[in-house]
Amino acid sequence: MLGKVLIGFDGSEAATRTVDWCIDAFEGTKTELLIVASAIMRPELGSAANQSLAAEVQAGCDRMRDHATDRGLASRSLVLTGDPRSTILACAEREGVDLIVIGSRGHSELTDLVLGSVASYLTHHSPRPVLVIR
Repeated sequence: MLGKVLIGFDGSEAATRTVDWCIDAFEGTKTELLIVASAIMRPELGSAANQSLAAEVQAGCDRMRDHATDRGLASRSLVLTGDPRSTILACAEREGVDLIVIGSRGHSELTDLVLGSVASYLTHHSPRPVLVIR
């Protein structure tokens, strides 16, 4: 049985479906869901815009956490600052998760093209199992 599962979340519809899949898969178990997002601060946007972005990301994570909690699952949400590839890997290590779950597509195809796929990066660099939801 899995004790703790980290779910990468970026606020997209695909990420929401990934959280929903995990809730359905782990409902009725003692598995803890850790919903993690990364906010990439962009200095050129200014402090107020970055704070607004971080608050929006946190609100999305909290909604997903509340949805999981409403279905009887232990869950937490975390918003970290930085590149999602490195922050998710570091968080998985720090939290001692048993599995990382990530959607196959993030916020946009352009983001995947420019930044590289977070899912692809995690499958190649994580020492922990990674489940990619399509």
